[in-house]
Amino acid sequence: EVNNYEVIVAYDGKEALEKIKKDKPDAVLLDIMMPGIDGIEVLKRIRKDDAKLPVFILTASSNEDRFKLAEEFGASGFIVKTNDLNKEIFNITNFLKILGK
Repeated sequence: EVNNYEVIVAYDGKEALEKIKKDKPDAVLLDIMMPGIDGIEVLKRIRKDDAKLPVFILTASSNEDRFKLAEEFGASGFIVKTNDLNKEIFNITNFLKILGK
């Protein structure tokens, strides 16, 4: 549990899709670079089933092309990994509060 949110971890894209379908999360945080199915492909598959689920894309680099691609497939926001994960959790938490989650 992080900031009173239950956190479900998936170690690759396939597992992420399975857990999203089974657990019905309020939001998803996807790394672009994941083993097997990458984050962009997971996002595309999520959007086929759910156009409104908040999906944030997490990446270690600020590759504009990947961001544009993720945006085209309906990413809710982008997070460039920094040393301040608490700040990013705060931002996501505030976004969820706005959505009433």
